[in-house]
Amino acid sequence: MIRQEESVTTVDDQAGLTRVLEKSPHEVYVFDAETLRFRFANEGARRNLEYSIEELRSRTPPDVMPAFSRRAFEDLIAPLRSDASGGITFEAVHRRRSGSEYDVEIHLHPVHLDTEPAFIAHVLDVTKHKRIEGELSMFKQVVEHSITPIVVASLDGRIRHANDAFVRTWGYDDAAQVIGRVNTEFAGSADEIHAIMEALRTEGNWTGESTARRKDGSTFEVYLSASQIPDESGSATCAIATFIDITERKRLRQEFQEAQKMEAIGRLAGGIAHDFNNLLAGIISGCTIARKGLTKSDPSHAILEEVEEDALRGAKVTRQLLDFSRAHKPRPEAVNLCEVVRRTKGLWRRLVSEDIEISTRFSCTACVVIADPAHIEQVLANLVVNAHDAMPRGGKLDIEVSTMVLASPRTFPGGELQPGDYVCLAVSDNGCGMDAETCSKAFEPFFTTKEAGKGTGLGLSSVYGMVTGMGGALDIESEAGAGTTLRVYLPKADQPAEVAEVQAEPTPAAATGSGRILVVEDEPLVRAGIQRILSGLGYEVVAAPQPSVAIESLRDSEQEFDLLLTDIIMPGMDGTELAARALSLRPSLRVVYMSGFSGDALSDLGRVESGFAVMEKPFTEQELAQTVRDALQAP
Repeated sequence: MIRQEESVTTVDDQAGLTRVLEKSPHEVYVFDAETLRFRFANEGARRNLEYSIEELRSRTPPDVMPAFSRRAFEDLIAPLRSDASGGITFEAVHRRRSGSEYDVEIHLHPVHLDTEPAFIAHVLDVTKHKRIEGELSMFKQVVEHSITPIVVASLDGRIRHANDAFVRTWGYDDAAQVIGRVNTEFAGSADEIHAIMEALRTEGNWTGESTARRKDGSTFEVYLSASQIPDESGSATCAIATFIDITERKRLRQEFQEAQKMEAIGRLAGGIAHDFNNLLAGIISGCTIARKGLTKSDPSHAILEEVEEDALRGAKVTRQLLDFSRAHKPRPEAVNLCEVVRRTKGLWRRLVSEDIEISTRFSCTACVVIADPAHIEQVLANLVVNAHDAMPRGGKLDIEVSTMVLASPRTFPGGELQPGDYVCLAVSDNGCGMDAETCSKAFEPFFTTKEAGKGTGLGLSSVYGMVTGMGGALDIESEAGAGTTLRVYLPKADQPAEVAEVQAEPTPAAATGSGRILVVEDEPLVRAGIQRILSGLGYEVVAAPQPSVAIESLRDSEQEFDLLLTDIIMPGMDGTELAARALSLRPSLRVVYMSGFSGDALSDLGRVESGFAVMEKPFTEQELAQTVRDALQAP
């Protein structure tokens, strides 16, 4: 190559220069310093520019550089005119004869040809380099601005690059605090990361769940995807990893699993309650029949009455199970909270350990609210159990009922109240207490302060649901190490307390009647009890153990039936289908259903059409007699 201070003075020198430059793998051209017209262009230049040497000799560099005017190009090379030993390098765009363009890097030096000043340009086509550079820049921007945390690390685990999302998610200020450190510093378990890196080295990639550790030491769950990055030779010296924070996803998954478990438990509870109601129905009917043969002075008569009363109390327990399984609708009525607390005190004693002292206080007498009694008892039981769990080494449990007048709207942690009169049920303990952050989450579903496997996190959330459903609100007052007080506020009822309290009255005699009744019940004890009671009341009773036998009786009997009394849930055919087939055979037939589930729940499930009477098991002789009589006398 000719040096810029040299000149070519002979024909042989010029011929030699031409031969050398012609075979250069890059573009080379020479242009006159005064006119700027091309004097020489090697094969590479002619091929890339798509011009012959004759066509180029009538053109100048600005003619093939669209970014430069002649004046701008003159200004660019002006310093070289006064400094023959200088040179410049710049980037430009060459335009071919066809109009297409490509990126170039030009190294320009002054030379002398035949004592005439000129410039020689060595041109490198950097189009591919520019494209790769642009792609790398774009990739870097994509990585840097991605909301997904991304890191690049060597296969020995040292961080080479971390994007902004990774830096922020892990709690650092900038990437400089991360780059150069070992990846185990950002993980919850070093052994887990070592296993992942080993899989990367042997398998080339790894995906799965892992635990990450923030700068402050807190951990969170991530879904990690990592793979090797091969170099030009195909060998891998580093790997790229992306992270997705799945802490919330795992929490929702756990809640969904808990919800499914609670649904299964609810179904089980509903089934148990249904079966238990059938047993109670048999016990109650048996007691009723047995008492009929005894005088009231007979000791056995009183014993049977106590058994029947216990069975009716058992029915309240099954009602709570049906509430839990959502197979029973709330039945609000006037309830005196003071009386509920007094009546259920014995139950709490069985719920809490003997080292817990229980006290009750009543600051009012007219503490009447409109609510489902079963819900009130369930709320109270949940609050007592929570207080007990907060005192593992014993303590004091106080329950107080009072009234409150609210002059203006007020917001509590568990709901809002409008101005008015309220009854307050407060349950206090001197147990471990809670801090402010824990209190703020106390009513959230599945939130629990108990260790894994010892709490569902549904106690206070179910209380919240029931209380707000009754138009009330919950307040919580607690301090770590200083105990907790939970207050339930319910709207005070207008009627006085004495209206809400049912006065004991003599049990009226069961209504007698006449008519032919077909009883269909698959439980033998219940079926036999109903048959004996109805027969004793003057009815002619035909009992069937299953729907198919009942249909045969309806089809074959020459006598008319006045009433079909049928259970709903039975194997093979349910009571509603039986009733439909019975009515097609005997259109004038009256129908009464009975079930261990509530009538409201059965209507919601579409099992019973509106307009049909449904008796909920267990029922008394009086309830059975009155329901049958009403159905037979209905127009």
